[in-house]
Amino acid sequence: MEALAPAGAAGARVEPDFQSGSLILKGPQGDVTLIWSEASAGAPCAVSAGEYRLQTTRVERMQEETHWFLSSTGAPGNPIGLKAGKTTRIAAGAAVHFKGSAKRHGAELQLRFSIQGADGRGLSVYRDDRRVPVLFKVLGAKGVLLAEGSMNYG
Repeated sequence: MEALAPAGAAGARVEPDFQSGSLILKGPQGDVTLIWSEASAGAPCAVSAGEYRLQTTRVERMQEETHWFLSSTGAPGNPIGLKAGKTTRIAAGAAVHFKGSAKRHGAELQLRFSIQGADGRGLSVYRDDRRVPVLFKVLGAKGVLLAEGSMNYG
């Protein structure tokens, strides 16, 4: 585990709900980056006590030879009070919420989608350091394939 916390960081501990990845917290002395590897397996990391807000998460997994990660960014979330002598579990989670819609305008079809984490922040899915495009199929009323393709995002 590598903790890039402010000098003299001590008192509170942060434990993620994942084994490997990172969190960036906005705190009283600025941003704090906490990094966990497979070797540290999500063990608690020391930080200065105080009020923080989650800025960015990165949850990593290996599947055979493929490196996957979810990256979540957005406006800082609700305050997280980290208290001296206490361990606080931060739920970055690996949940992915996909919302999609389609609207027809004459002969054109407009597709919209969003990919979000459990906390509603923007989420990107990566495989081997490349963002995974969204694949789609448009079916007619009788299940006939009308169109298919992929969309990039982010």
